Amino acid sequence: MSEVKYFNPRSYSELTTLFSQLPKGFQTVAGTTDFIPAARRGVKYPVALLDISKVTELREIKEENNRISIGAAVTMAELVSNELIINQCPVLASGAKSVGSPLTRSRATIGGNIANASPSADTAPVLLTLNADVHLLATDGTTRQIPLAGFFLDYKKTARKENEIITGFSFPPPGPAAWTRFAKVGQRNGAAISVANMSMILKKDGDRCDDIAVAFGAVGPVPLRAASVETAARGTIFSDQFITACATAVQQDISPISDIRGSADYRRHVAANILARALTDAFAQGGVK
Repeated sequence: MSEVKYFNPRSYSELTTLFSQLPKGFQTVAGTTDFIPAARRGVKYPVALLDISKVTELREIKEENNRISIGAAVTMAELVSNELIINQCPVLASGAKSVGSPLTRSRATIGGNIANASPSADTAPVLLTLNADVHLLATDGTTRQIPLAGFFLDYKKTARKENEIITGFSFPPPGPAAWTRFAKVGQRNGAAISVANMSMILKKDGDRCDDIAVAFGAVGPVPLRAASVETAARGTIFSDQFITACATAVQQDISPISDIRGSADYRRHVAANILARALTDAFAQGGVK
């Protein structure tokens, strides 16, 4: 194996300075929870590794101008314990808490969870329902941000260019009137890879669904917003017919496959069930959950 160059900047300015030294084909890492298993499977090493785990600015969680910003190097454990996230966006804390084991969460980062573009990534549906933007930085110093909804192009393919790295995410908080839920079904327990997962942010006016955002993972080639469900639910009075209509609509949004974790039919069944349970709970309870 040829020598792999390793770069480990500690600040944003140091990161941008290093860009001129990065060879074509470098790979960005932080927690390495995906990189190390891939290397053990024999995946070819890149020519260089850019480790952003110590970049101070990429480890921040803050709120500015009514938007929450999260750096790409923030770990799942930090999301779970951060007071701003717990108080203003508990659904993201729930999604992060479902990622792997405590040891994995102490290293795995939100940037890596999204960059890996796995259909079953647990934070992806949450960020989709939050209408999050992805912040990208190119090696020529230019920056751009795009909606996460346009970031996932196909299985394991994203809109990130070869010379770009993810620096973070931003989104407006759901607000105190929103009812939120993250749900996940795995083969064994919370540490398992999702058979299906779902995020929901719902605002209601009495028994009427005023507004709703729903997203699923592991039921298609990419994490996705459930547009048909949202259309069926929005403006509708809660009833048994409401639940049935939404559970039927979700089948139009998803396109699951069969694999070692579950059949396509099972995934369709699970998606409808976790959706129906969340909607029922939302109208049976008050406030944010």
